[in-house]
Amino acid sequence: MVLSSTGMKEQKKIEKRWENFIHSDQCDLSMLNSTIASSWQRCKKTNVNPLGGKCNYLYGQEHLKHFWENNKMLMEVAKPVIESVFYTVQGSGFMVVLVDNKGTILKTMGDYQTLSKAEHLNFGQGAVWSEESVGTNAIGTSLVSGIPIQITGAEHFCYDHHVWTCSAAPIRDPGGHILGCLDMSGPYDKMHPHTLGMIVAATQAIESQLRKELSKTELELAHQRLARTVDTITDGIIYINNAGVITGANIPARNFLRLSEVDLRGMLVDHVLGGGFASRYLSNGRSMDGEYFVISAPTGKLICAIKAISDGSDKIDGAGFVICIRKNSVMETKKYCRGTVLELDGITGIDSDFGKGSLQANGRATSGIQNKQVAPFKNIVGCSQPIAAAINLAQRAAACSSTVLLLGESGSGKEVFARSIHMASNRCQGPFIPVNCASLPSGLIQSELFGYSGGSFTGAKRSGQPGKFELAHGGTLFLDEIGDMALDMQANLLRVLQEKSVMRVGGKDFIPVDVRVIAATNKNLYKRMQEGNFREDLFYRINVLCIEIPSLRERGASDLQLLTQHLFTSIAAKLGRPVCKLDPLVLQMLAKYHWPGNVRELSNVLEQMLIITDDEVIRADHLPRFLQKLSLTTKGSSKEAAGNQRKSGNNQMGILEQMEQQAIKEALQRFSGNISQTARALGIGRNTLYEKLKKLNLKY
Repeated sequence: MVLSSTGMKEQKKIEKRWENFIHSDQCDLSMLNSTIASSWQRCKKTNVNPLGGKCNYLYGQEHLKHFWENNKMLMEVAKPVIESVFYTVQGSGFMVVLVDNKGTILKTMGDYQTLSKAEHLNFGQGAVWSEESVGTNAIGTSLVSGIPIQITGAEHFCYDHHVWTCSAAPIRDPGGHILGCLDMSGPYDKMHPHTLGMIVAATQAIESQLRKELSKTELELAHQRLARTVDTITDGIIYINNAGVITGANIPARNFLRLSEVDLRGMLVDHVLGGGFASRYLSNGRSMDGEYFVISAPTGKLICAIKAISDGSDKIDGAGFVICIRKNSVMETKKYCRGTVLELDGITGIDSDFGKGSLQANGRATSGIQNKQVAPFKNIVGCSQPIAAAINLAQRAAACSSTVLLLGESGSGKEVFARSIHMASNRCQGPFIPVNCASLPSGLIQSELFGYSGGSFTGAKRSGQPGKFELAHGGTLFLDEIGDMALDMQANLLRVLQEKSVMRVGGKDFIPVDVRVIAATNKNLYKRMQEGNFREDLFYRINVLCIEIPSLRERGASDLQLLTQHLFTSIAAKLGRPVCKLDPLVLQMLAKYHWPGNVRELSNVLEQMLIITDDEVIRADHLPRFLQKLSLTTKGSSKEAAGNQRKSGNNQMGILEQMEQQAIKEALQRFSGNISQTARALGIGRNTLYEKLKKLNLKY
């Protein structure tokens, strides 16, 4: 909107008042907005040059980066709003400006001609557009007065600004403190009162989003404070959702179970506590609130109290449950417990085998054989002969202190095996430090592994820094992709393994280290040794116990099904959504693929399917394109087979039941019909296994 003749006349009057004001101590300012009149008086007192207008308070790029960092949330929240406002007025000669609470310009967005015009006034990023700097203006005056304001033409205190119109409104945090302001500036003859309304609406949008972001931040901080508080409690606490998936555990609980946070999170509670824990309550819709279990541990009887978490609805356990592991005697338990008390064979050593025997009607579990090396290997899902052989060797490796070499394709689970060996060993209380030798530049791997002394090179910390060997003292160092390590580093590594001490880069003294090394590679080390790319003496030093981890395609359809179900449950918990059902055709199509990326690729495919659909059943059309294309080659034969199946009239079981039956058969054969061991390998409870045996008409 171009100023009307009335508006132009008004501007002439204001300009006359401005001329009188700058040349005289006495001037009638009654025709001015009171906020603008007060601003003129402040500017005169602080000796702002009325004949100028160019900003002389400018911050350089380094200072500006500091301001950006201090106002990071404001800028992130304001960015889409600024873009939206600018695209609305684009081509009109206006620019949008965001400033902090001191008037420092953080961001500008506008037409090229307008920004070029603004440059002559230093009206850009890093400039301080306060009243003290450039006189009365919408930005500075809005920050001082704390109200939205529009200043046009001669209402500006400085003459060079008389060709501009500016509209600004302060941005406040939820506590009412001014964080900055948003401004729109352009040619004064295009002034429109609606411009100020647009800016006020924009600042309200920013403030609304800021409240949400700050609430989220406060929630995260509250969660961190709660987590730290919970970690100081002597009782162990495990969180499980309504699907029976562990979503977290405090430090005492993790120490008690001898499992890390990474190992626990996403696991089914049955896999950790055993005994068909979830199926006894979750699948039956039975409330667990107020029930207690007693488990046996090296320190005596321990109480597990189950408490429901309400989600604010009428359902008492709408948000899942917590299991509190308390250090009380059985007599105290029976004295104070009001709910049911079930006494189960519990955790011995590192095992969390909740009910290794079958649960009987009186709530007491029959005794079972306890194996302290079982729990850490529960994350390795599968019952095929190749994976069973690898697990058996890994359990033997955990019982000794020899160096281990893990061989396997990328994504086959080498680090999972390494962590399991560590957690099942007598070093489980010590650190597990993983290092990817292939990802470290040759110039850094020396200091990364062995550390460095203060001042040993440019950029080094004054106090120096310990290397991975020192950090792993008393625990396990996992050297992944060791086949990619340079020859000179191989010599240094060999010396450390032989002498059990390290010297930091730039240091003079040897530091003793007590570290168990587990190495891994997807390369043929023997071939690399023959080619001169791997030291023979190092090869024989690390190859004391070699464990070959089978690829996913070598493990067969039964393992693929078990892994798919296990990963689906874990990924669903991570994404915070219910576990979906799998169409049997999906499993059939997954079984046709050769999985060059192994378990990691399978996990990625499953996560992708869970992300792209909200359906309760995962169907074939949810599979990635490359898997759908793969299925086209056998689509015709599948239809023919399905037709023959219908024509035969035989009530044959579907592909899902066939795979399940095969998995159970292989597990039973592997464990010589032992129900407890079979159920544990399949990741289900004994009662569930009995039901499946009956349903599938399998003998044991």
